[in-house]
Amino acid sequence: MGIKTDNSMSTHGSGEINPQELFTGKGRYVLEVRGETMVGIGIMDGDFVVIQHQEEARNGEIVVALVDREESTLKRYYRHAPGVRVELHHPDAGMSQTTDISSLFPDGLVELRPENSNLTSSFYAPGRVQIQGKMVGLFRSY
Repeated sequence: MGIKTDNSMSTHGSGEINPQELFTGKGRYVLEVRGETMVGIGIMDGDFVVIQHQEEARNGEIVVALVDREESTLKRYYRHAPGVRVELHHPDAGMSQTTDISSLFPDGLVELRPENSNLTSSFYAPGRVQIQGKMVGLFRSY
């Protein structure tokens, strides 16, 4: 089986995907996913994610974060300003509540949010979380 090509399609521009660059571009590396924290967006246990090394992230980006210099995790990243009120979801109890945890985090907080409706976000003081990179690709082996 081949791939049908359409000569009218542009192969230039910002939408172009170069597989070699995806995997071997400067500052890129591949990690194997362990666990089911991101299954809600199709990232499964055993998948491989391509990570672009960077030390900062924007809210909502999927990142590899090192927590307490011990544990690396793949999650959605959110940085909340000081004084934020956070809505906590309790999947086991089937409820949500808004809780003021700002006094625990005077410098704001970092939320690492899983994409799995059975799990809850984790919250940390900013100094406990180091961004190691942003996810830029995904592949799996069958």
